[in-house]
Amino acid sequence: MAISDFEHMLISAVRYAIGRRTSIVEITCNYVAKQIPNLSENCKKVMIHDIEHPLAGYGDVWDRRDWMELLKKLKGDDND
Repeated sequence: MAISDFEHMLISAVRYAIGRRTSIVEITCNYVAKQIPNLSENCKKVMIHDIEHPLAGYGDVWDRRDWMELLKKLKGDDND
């Protein structure tokens, strides 16, 4: 299954936000988390890879927590 334009935009947002030390991290993680039911497996795999292998680190300690929470949700490990 191909990745949609919407999914490409979300992937781009994740890649932009990883390593930032601003409110964009929380905003991006929250928005992507809400979209998970609408995402293809391919899209989720790309995001999982990008979060597991950040080029610039995760940012601050609280940013890393946001990324790890989103990673759990993308993997389906979240019980909420």
